[in-house]
Amino acid sequence: MPECVVNKILTVTGVNVISEMATGDLAYQVNFGYYVENKPEIIARIPSAIRENFVGKQIAFNELSLIFKTDKVLYAVGSKWNLKIFKNGNLSLVAAK
Repeated sequence: MPECVVNKILTVTGVNVISEMATGDLAYQVNFGYYVENKPEIIARIPSAIRENFVGKQIAFNELSLIFKTDKVLYAVGSKWNLKIFKNGNLSLVAAK
């Protein structure tokens, strides 16, 4: 079995309906990452022109975005997934237990 180079639990931080430009077909963009508490030192790193967009208690940091052309999305915001990436390039994404 190939060596695993990434093994982490990620949270679905967003699901967006998008349109494929070439065909107009609907697709879903699913973002996987984690949330951090909204602290002054984090807000200070955000450009001042867009700081007002980050008023909530948590900020999502995305590590992986996938786009699926499907009739329905299988991922719910807040659900947790185990991401594994292997040295040969294979990727595994399964529901975390």
